[in-house]
Amino acid sequence: MCLLNSFKLGSFNKVIYGTYERFLIGRRKILQIKNAFQKLWLLVPVLYSFRLYYTAESNLQLGNRGDAIAILNEIIEFYSGTEAAVMAQALIDRTNDS
Repeated sequence: MCLLNSFKLGSFNKVIYGTYERFLIGRRKILQIKNAFQKLWLLVPVLYSFRLYYTAESNLQLGNRGDAIAILNEIIEFYSGTEAAVMAQALIDRTNDS
């Protein structure tokens, strides 16, 4: 009887360990996905600032200079330090020279 109980306990330990191992693997996968989304989420403001820049550029081409300058100033204010902000400042400088 004691041998049967130890066998059951051993099987139980294997099930628990296997479950825990699957838990760790699943947790690792979740963390990998979370990290990927965090990196992707960091791109959202950059992509949005470029979208605003190209919208301002289109407004300039359509002759809506006031709207374009307002959008470019928004990029410079809210997304300072980004490539889009540098491009926006350069576009403002070019339009003021014209």
